[in-house]
Amino acid sequence: HFHCRRPNCNFSFKNKCDIEKHKAYHIKFFNKYHNAKDFFCYYGIKRLCPDQQCEYRLRGHYHCNKPGCHFTTVGTSKLPWHLKKHDKAEQREAQGYKFFTKRESCGRLGCKYSLKSSHFHCIRPGCKFNFQFKHQMVTHSRKHMRRLFGRNFEQVLKANGEAAMESQVQTVPQPTLTSPGSMSPTPLFSSFSVPLTPLDSESSQPPSTPNTPGGSNDSASNDSGTLHQLPTNRNPFSSFEFRVKKRRSRMIDDGTMLEGFARYDLYEDCKDPKCQFSMRVTHYHCTRPNCGYKFCGRTHMYKHSQHHDRVDSLVLDDFQRYKSSVSCGRDGCMFSEKSTHFHCLRCDFQCTDSTKVTAHRKHHSKSDTVQAAGFKQFGSGVSCEQDGCRYNMKCSHFHCMHEGCRHVVVGMSQMESHKRKHTKHSLSMAVSATV
Repeated sequence: HFHCRRPNCNFSFKNKCDIEKHKAYHIKFFNKYHNAKDFFCYYGIKRLCPDQQCEYRLRGHYHCNKPGCHFTTVGTSKLPWHLKKHDKAEQREAQGYKFFTKRESCGRLGCKYSLKSSHFHCIRPGCKFNFQFKHQMVTHSRKHMRRLFGRNFEQVLKANGEAAMESQVQTVPQPTLTSPGSMSPTPLFSSFSVPLTPLDSESSQPPSTPNTPGGSNDSASNDSGTLHQLPTNRNPFSSFEFRVKKRRSRMIDDGTMLEGFARYDLYEDCKDPKCQFSMRVTHYHCTRPNCGYKFCGRTHMYKHSQHHDRVDSLVLDDFQRYKSSVSCGRDGCMFSEKSTHFHCLRCDFQCTDSTKVTAHRKHHSKSDTVQAAGFKQFGSGVSCEQDGCRYNMKCSHFHCMHEGCRHVVVGMSQMESHKRKHTKHSLSMAVSATV
């Protein structure tokens, strides 16, 4: 087989005929995204970012010029991939679908996937279909094509191919903008179009296109889902007031501030002398006991919350976890203030490996089961001190602790039947005593 040796490409294939196709893909990608900086706005020391809530405000960073997008990044490596993400989203919208992540509200009443999982919506007028998987697009598109072309859809599809059907869908000219440092208009995104969708408008009537230079405000409507042209006079370098308001509302609506965290805005004193972000940048503090984690950026909030969820599910109520910077306060502990470790609250067991916590918990559960059955376990290296025991100092076994009983078992499956004998005997003794 073959492997592509280009940077950040993990493509592998068997046939030589795929080499030219993959090479053409890299050429197309380079020609399309090598000037990705033209579609982003750079802010640094000389040109301060007007967004007061930006987490990179005191550093050199990029803002996406796409209206409604709040993507920011420090490096340039993520710029072409972000453009590719917009390009895929626009291709889906041109095909009649819109994608929503689990952190975005789709705005559709009665949607069972909203704010729960990533999903798609069909944005053709009058259609309320929603789904989670990409392969469902094909079958749903065939339904719309069948409604559009009637009963002869299958015959036309066999005669002309599915490409002929898709060519019937109208497309519109691309929106343009003037990139920084150039006076000629440049296409913002390839095949960009805004489909008529009841998700984006309150009424079911198609919205009219706004007045453009040299154009008219006539409204176009089509039962098959005609695409409307995006106004070409939208300025991507507009003020950030709308972005700031939308970002604040999204933080409230989507529950970005999780429980157990505190947020401190720019120039707000967090009153922590050890905090390196105080009075410098918008940052967050973890308010859980004995944590003290501080960070910038909301993405770290979800990762750190998942970390606490994993720790809570591990320690439960019978273990205690101590970080390397915190003293456990136990005499003779070799891990105190040296490494992150765990202490069992039922015995003196201590360890640094989290996998041993589960194993030790199973040991206590087994001991409780043995004790409840009225037995006591003796290991192969421990003397049971029972006269005539053939398992003494040979293998792990269990002795019945009832008075006057010398029964011994090797496995736990034999305990239950012996326990029922003692229970039956005690009941018969109690009945005879009452009589």
